[in-house]
Amino acid sequence: MRTILSSILATAILMGTLPSMAEDLLHVEKLRATKKCGKCNLTGANLASMNLKGADLYRTKLSGANLTGADLQGAYLRRTDLTNTNLTNTNLTSANLTDANLKNANLTNADLYRAQLSGANLTGADLQGAYLRRTDLRGANLTNTNLRGVHLTDTNLKSANLTNADLTEAILEYARFCKTTMPDRTVRNGNC
Repeated sequence: MRTILSSILATAILMGTLPSMAEDLLHVEKLRATKKCGKCNLTGANLASMNLKGADLYRTKLSGANLTGADLQGAYLRRTDLTNTNLTNTNLTSANLTDANLKNANLTNADLYRAQLSGANLTGADLQGAYLRRTDLRGANLTNTNLRGVHLTDTNLKSANLTNADLTEAILEYARFCKTTMPDRTVRNGNC
């Protein structure tokens, strides 16, 4: 009796997920062909080393995706779900990640020069060795974020939350602090 119920349950689960998987493959093909896939479901997709320069990924679900080494220069990723996404060595120069969810994302050695990350959720993200010069992090949540060795030169950190963030060896030259919550929970108002 148990094996019959297990078989029925397994069949029901497979039948319910196969259309979703097929739709995801269509979204991947759409992205490759047009570099436009706003509000698509690319959860868990392997997009490693893909050229997505200037891609429109507004409100796309990319949680758990692999974007290692991808070129997302100038991409529009506003309100995109990038939770648990691998963005190691990714080029995000001048990308718009305003209000994006990057919780627990791996951005090790990513290039975020002049990227827009205002209001982004980077809680628990790993940005070790990333390049964030002239990046807009106004109002971003960087709680428990690894920022070891990060270049934050001339970065706007107004109203950012850096509670418990690791800033060991981070370069903060000319970074702008105003109503910024520092790792020790003090508020820094140097450039208000």
